[in-house]
This record gives sequence, structure tokens and C-alpha cells, in this order.
Amino acid sequence: MTFWTRLPLGQFVLLVLLIGIGFILPGRPHTERTIVVRRKREEVFSLVAMLRSWRDWTARATNRLPDMTLRFAGPESGVGVTMFANGESSGAGTVTVTQADSVFPARGAERRCHA
Repeated sequence: MTFWTRLPLGQFVLLVLLIGIGFILPGRPHTERTIVVRRKREEVFSLVAMLRSWRDWTARATNRLPDMTLRFAGPESGVGVTMFANGESSGAGTVTVTQADSVFPARGAERRCHA
């Protein structure tokens, strides 16, 4: 068989593999990050539970993304506080604190991002 007769067969096999991989991959993307913070829990908890302070320390700070606007709803901090972010370079997203426990401060931040 020459190259030209094997080419369509190779393309078909590649197409079947790509479709198969597409069925194996999850339907929704999921990303997690873990870091170790060497500070007192109370100190970290006060920063995480108060979403208005996030612009001072988060990677999505407004000084790095000047077109990003932030809106807040709910209480000043703790359960129920919600941050809405929107911008051309950042996209749109929502962070809502659904559980605030000073023993486990990293749990309970539900984050939804829409690009």
C-alpha cells in the first residue's frame, strides 16, 4: 500500500481516537490549588472570610486587571457574602462564602467563573 492509500485510514483512526478521548474527558472542567500558609488560622480566616479584602492579596487583583470591576452583596464577611467580578480581560465570575468555620478556613468558598 502506498502512502496515499494509507492516509485516509490513518485519518479515520485518528478521528476515532479523538472522539473516544472526548467521551472519556469530564463534561465540566475542575481546577483545584493547594498551598501551605505559615500564619495563624485566625489571621488567614479574617482575610479569606472578608471578600472585600481579597483585592489586596489575590492574584486577580484590580491593579493587574484594570478593567475588572468588583461588586459585593450580603454581609460584610462570613456566610452569605458574595463577590461578583466582571471585566474584558478577566471574564465574569462569582465567589460566595457558603460556610465559614475558623477551624477550617479554606472550606466553603464556592466559586463560579464564566468566560
